[in-house]
Amino acid sequence: MLSKMWRDASMLQALSLEQALSGNWLPVVIERHNQEVYVKWCLLKGLDFSAPFLSDSLRKLSCRYELKEVLRYSSVSSFLEYERNIPRATQDTEGCLFHISRCGSTLLCNTLKKSPASLVLSEPQPLDFILRTWSCKSVNTEQQDLVLKALFSLWNFVAQQQGKKLFVKPDCWLNLHWKRLYQAASPRKSWFLTRDLTEVLLSHKKLSGAFLLPQYVSAAYFGLEEPGNEVFNYSGYPLDVLLKILDSGQALLKNTDTELLDYEGLVPDGLLRVLSAHQISLSEEQLNSVLARHSKNGGQFTAESKAQSDAFSDETRHLIKVKQRGLVNFN
Repeated sequence: MLSKMWRDASMLQALSLEQALSGNWLPVVIERHNQEVYVKWCLLKGLDFSAPFLSDSLRKLSCRYELKEVLRYSSVSSFLEYERNIPRATQDTEGCLFHISRCGSTLLCNTLKKSPASLVLSEPQPLDFILRTWSCKSVNTEQQDLVLKALFSLWNFVAQQQGKKLFVKPDCWLNLHWKRLYQAASPRKSWFLTRDLTEVLLSHKKLSGAFLLPQYVSAAYFGLEEPGNEVFNYSGYPLDVLLKILDSGQALLKNTDTELLDYEGLVPDGLLRVLSAHQISLSEEQLNSVLARHSKNGGQFTAESKAQSDAFSDETRHLIKVKQRGLVNFN
């Protein structure tokens, strides 16, 4: 999708410093094009933030606008120059939402989005490009970290200019880079959303979770061997991937001011806890509308295993529990 956007927008104008400082343009994509790394910016009004993920909002662009009207690009050097020129008094990231997938993180994002005081970037592509794709092609982490820090500075600048608080939810596999993310974001508060791994795997099995396939995020990225047919054994490779993600999240909890949010207590207490911590007010009606829209059963969030008791064998369930209990600091 993103490569197609580059081809469709091959005649885009470069973003000017004046436009970058207006607070109306948001950096939304970073990728390699013709062996160079470029940043793509979107006019903020063009983005439909009601979509679950930022990538969904970008896909809608060509249906609603001429791309040349709402997209601009810049080189990395220009991107860093623009960041150096924004006022230094910009705010820190209001909240970072780390998670292990299938644990209610999208529900939390949708809840925060309900408030006009929030700018919520759910699994934005630039973080994955910088920390995974770019890192695989270049060991120059110093340049990557400069761009990462500039990215959060510019996101926060846009949020401040729009009178909003910035919340960012990275992809779950980026937990492996929690130190770099936390340092670049400098969040006022961060959260780590978890769920029993049997439930997570059941949910992924139902939805064929893409990142559990090495074709999407390579086994080498997680420090694992190529799984072969083991990718279909949910007490094998998919569980090992989730254990890596969860282990990194445990390190985040141990070393930073991050609070745990468990899926079982998310509705409504966990959601209300986050709203209160960030001084965001939603009416009961607004919260219920988010729950009803997010859940297929009217906001009643039940365990996957209750509906799919025969999805895993007893042996598979036992192996998942054993590996999960073996994880240091897992409660």
